[in-house]
Amino acid sequence: MGVALSWLAVRGKSPESVLTELGFRATGEQEEFPRSPATGSQLPAGWFAVIIRGRADAHDGTLDLARLSKSAEAMTCFVEEHVMFSSASTWIDGQRAWCVTHESERGPRHLAVVGDAPSHLKEVIERRTAEQDGETEAEVDFFFEVPVDLAERATGYRYDQARIDGVALKFDVLERLPNVRPGAGSWFKSILGRGTR
Repeated sequence: MGVALSWLAVRGKSPESVLTELGFRATGEQEEFPRSPATGSQLPAGWFAVIIRGRADAHDGTLDLARLSKSAEAMTCFVEEHVMFSSASTWIDGQRAWCVTHESERGPRHLAVVGDAPSHLKEVIERRTAEQDGETEAEVDFFFEVPVDLAERATGYRYDQARIDGVALKFDVLERLPNVRPGAGSWFKSILGRGTR
């Protein structure tokens, strides 16, 4: 069964500030792996991550990343394994610095790069190209991993793992604050091509 989720990590603001701006609060429950609709986790190097399952909120414009990244840095990642769509972006002080997206429907080696992508993008592409070249099964899609790799390189976090450098993460279960209505976005908006701003 494929995963559909988006996550973001913010550095330069307290976890409490991030949650308040996003309209969440911690419930007091914890998980060893993020299975609830929304969870948060303190990552190394000052990052605080919020994982939202089944939605593209950190990708499709539902969340105001420009506001959230004011005087801070935000890293986003979205994956939709059912159609092998992935995207990652960095926002710095209210501006999107770059975005890298893979859509397998546009080809197994498709990548769309907007902005000033990190210098190690070339290295990541070369590694995934070598793996793709060595793959004999046509349905295996290594370029799906490129945005995921970029997000992991920036924050240490990968959506399909619950450890960073061997250290187990703890995920706080989150709930919406009262009177805060979730945005209208959902994971399928991105698949329809409306989610790359």
